[in-house]
Amino acid sequence: MQSNNNGSSNQNWTLSFTGLSADETIGMARLDAEEGYYLAKIDNVSASDPSRPDVIYFDCTVTEGKFQGARISKGIKLPKSASLNGSQVGQTNNHFVWTSLFQAIGYQTNSFDQNQNGGQQFQVQPNQWIGLNLHVYWKPANKDLGIYRELLFLTKPVWDSRKALFEKTNSIQATQTAPIQKPAAVPPPRQAPVQQAPIQQAPVQQASVQTAQYQPQQQSNVVAGFSGGGGVNQNLVNGGGEINTASLMSQLNRGTHG
Repeated sequence: MQSNNNGSSNQNWTLSFTGLSADETIGMARLDAEEGYYLAKIDNVSASDPSRPDVIYFDCTVTEGKFQGARISKGIKLPKSASLNGSQVGQTNNHFVWTSLFQAIGYQTNSFDQNQNGGQQFQVQPNQWIGLNLHVYWKPANKDLGIYRELLFLTKPVWDSRKALFEKTNSIQATQTAPIQKPAAVPPPRQAPVQQAPIQQAPVQQASVQTAQYQPQQQSNVVAGFSGGGGVNQNLVNGGGEINTASLMSQLNRGTHG
């Protein structure tokens, strides 16, 4: 950087930067693709790690879907009996991975299978793969679970069938693990107050008690008196039917002292 202000308050800088990319800005957050089936463009293919000469590295970018722009990369080991530039480097039984890759790129099986091409060496130019848009399966790594990342290149028919099965399986699992929504509590129905009909009480008919008026009977002119013979003494009753008190007292005295 050079400063050409010459003591002036108006500063002019001449800057030189290298290694900058328009795709790498603060505003662009890293986008990590989830496990799934994608279309991806091959950005780079290399055998760049001298400590791992049996590994070919693939750098790709997802080109469609909600993870468009996500970077995915994987080092794929060469299979057993494979040689790279004349050196025997392959140590892994993963022939199917490379067969799938070559078929996805467009090679015919008889061009790379020595059992079909008369034992001829298969010559490839990896630089021709750069820029190809291929169908891939991608699984990101998870260190906590001990899961390694996986990148497979597939032919279109294989990709279609496996993608459909993957999405169906995920849909079933999502349904089984979805939380059960408990129905909202329904309040008991409100009961209308019972309208009690007024009880019509029949009026009590009080029987009128007819009180018989006492009719005084005409007293008999005969009143029992006291006499020595137990008979009736007519002298005790006067002519009007009333008791003669003087006669009554006289009779009582007689009966007592006689």
